Amino acid sequence: MDSTCKWFMAPPAPVAHTTELQKEKEKNQLLQKELERVTRQKKLLQTDLIKLNAAYSLSQQKLSAELQAEKDKCKALQEQLEKTNATLQVQKKLLQSEYEKLEAAHTLSQQKFSAELQGEKDKYKALQEDPGEDQFVTAGGQHQISD
Repeated sequence: MDSTCKWFMAPPAPVAHTTELQKEKEKNQLLQKELERVTRQKKLLQTDLIKLNAAYSLSQQKLSAELQAEKDKCKALQEQLEKTNATLQVQKKLLQSEYEKLEAAHTLSQQKFSAELQGEKDKYKALQEDPGEDQFVTAGGQHQISD
């Protein structure tokens, strides 16, 4: 009976070995699928990275062009401002000169007028103090020359 007992005991070992082999195959398939998934994801990420790098490069070029355009515009405006300021300075000097000439002419005119007025006042005063032959005297509403 001893030999029969051994025979019945031996077969379970190959079934355990087969089950373990099956588990390892399943694990291997799962790992293979995971590897494929990760590989696909990596390829997608690499594609996205390439697209993002291209978009970044285009964006940088666009921003650089816009920045250069703004710099050029700023430079042109600065030059225009400098020209305008120079023109304003010339105009200011011309206006200042014209103002000074007008002020001097006004002063001379005022002095001349004051002198003429004073002369007229002096004549009137002299005529008031010394009525001469040429004075008109009013008597009864008629003008007469006094002798």
